[in-house]
Amino acid sequence: METPMLDGRKDHGGIADRRGPNGKDGRGQSSPRSGDPFDAFWGADAWRSAFDLMSWGQDQVERMMRMWVDQARISTEQPRSTSGDVAIEERQVDVGGLGTRYLTAGEGPPLVLLHGDGHSARSWLWVIPALARRHKVYAPFLPGFGTSADPVDCTPKFLAGFLREFLDALGIGQATLVGNSTGGLVALHLALSDPQRVATLVLVDSAGLGREVNPALAMLTLPGVGEAAVNLTRTPLGAAQRVWLYVATQFWRSERVPKEWLVEHFGVPGVPGFLEATVRVKQVMLSPLGQVDVVLDELPRLTMPTLVLWGANDLVVPVHHGRAAAARLPHARLEVIPDCGHLPQLERPDRFVSALRRFLAEHAA
Repeated sequence: METPMLDGRKDHGGIADRRGPNGKDGRGQSSPRSGDPFDAFWGADAWRSAFDLMSWGQDQVERMMRMWVDQARISTEQPRSTSGDVAIEERQVDVGGLGTRYLTAGEGPPLVLLHGDGHSARSWLWVIPALARRHKVYAPFLPGFGTSADPVDCTPKFLAGFLREFLDALGIGQATLVGNSTGGLVALHLALSDPQRVATLVLVDSAGLGREVNPALAMLTLPGVGEAAVNLTRTPLGAAQRVWLYVATQFWRSERVPKEWLVEHFGVPGVPGFLEATVRVKQVMLSPLGQVDVVLDELPRLTMPTLVLWGANDLVVPVHHGRAAAARLPHARLEVIPDCGHLPQLERPDRFVSALRRFLAEHAA
C-alpha cells in the first residue's frame, strides 16, 4: 500500500512511522529554538538537542556491544554473489591517466554503481545480476580502492571529475547514477556540476546530506589516529577488529553478512593502498565533529528524478538525512528499507533491487 510522503509524493514500501526520536516530524526535527548553541553547529536539519544526538550514539554503542555476542551468528550460508545467467566481466580503462578497473554486465540504458570508501565495486555483486537484466551496468573501483590506481586527490569533487572522465572513456553521454555512502556524495557533486550527464539519480544512505556521522569514523581524522589505524589493521588482530567494526556499524543484523564479503574484507590489508585511501577519504570528508562536505542546501538545483533510498537502522549516517534531502529535491521519492543498516545492497538486496527497479521503470522514458 502506498503511504503519503512529506510533500505529497509517494513512498512505496517505506516504513510507516516517519517520526524521528522523541516524536519529531518526518525529518527528525522539532520546532527551532533560538539561541541554541547545538543548532549553531549542526544546522537546521540536525536533531534539535544534544540529548537526541546522545541517544543515537547510545544506540550505536549498544549495537557494537551486542556484536561481541552476535559474532557466532554471522552466517556462512548466505546466498553467494553468483551471476546466474548473467555474465559479469571485469575490465580496465584509462581514466585521466589512472588505470581503472570496473565490473560490467547486461545490456540496455547505462546504470553506474558507485561504492563507498572502505569498500569496492564488489559490494554490488549481490544486485548486479538482477539489475543487468534491464540495464548495462558499470561498477567502477573508485581510485585507490580494489584494483584501481591510487589518486593524488581523494576529495569527493575530484572523484566526481574522475567519474565524468570515466563516462567519457566508455562513451557514455548520460547515465543513471546510483551512489552508496561516499559514492552518493560523488554522484551528487557530478549532478550539481554537470546535470545533463545524470538521467536519474539514486542516493543510497548517502554522505553529504547532514553533519552527523558515526563517531568511530570521525575519530580517524584526529592527528595520528588514521595512520595508527592503518598500521594496526596490517596485523591479524587489527584486521579482525576492522571487520568487526564494519559489521557492527554498517549492518543491522549480523546474520545477514555475506560470507564472501567477510572474506574480501579480511583480505583488505593485503591490497596495496586500500587502507591509506580509506583514511584519506575520511580525512577530507570529516572532522572530529562530523561531516564537512555537506551539499544539502544545493539540492533544490537538481531537477532530475531522484530516489533517496535508506536503511531505517543506519548507524553510519542517520535516516533523517535522507528525509531532509527528499524534502529539498524537486523531484524526489524517499524509500526507507526497514530492518536494514548502511548497506541495503548487501543486507537487503531483494528490497534494494525491487525499489530501484520500480523507480527506474517509472522514469524509463
